[in-house]
Amino acid sequence: GENLATSTAAVSTTTWPTTLGGVTVLVNGRAVPLHSVSAGQINFQVPAATPAGNATAEVRLSGAASAAFSFSVV
Repeated sequence: GENLATSTAAVSTTTWPTTLGGVTVLVNGRAVPLHSVSAGQINFQVPAATPAGNATAEVRLSGAASAAFSFSVV
């Protein structure tokens, strides 16, 4: 991706936040845990309770939302 975050940030704890460096990722409308964010990449965890099949994700940076995109959960 491009311009996904305005800075680089990563967690150093076992508990991952749902907002990191002003970035939030929503999967099927729910905020998910983030491990690291940068302008070109976001590492996040899809919760185990997310059903298999098609899902949507959206990136929010300081309140501005990206277009939602689809991906498969297997």
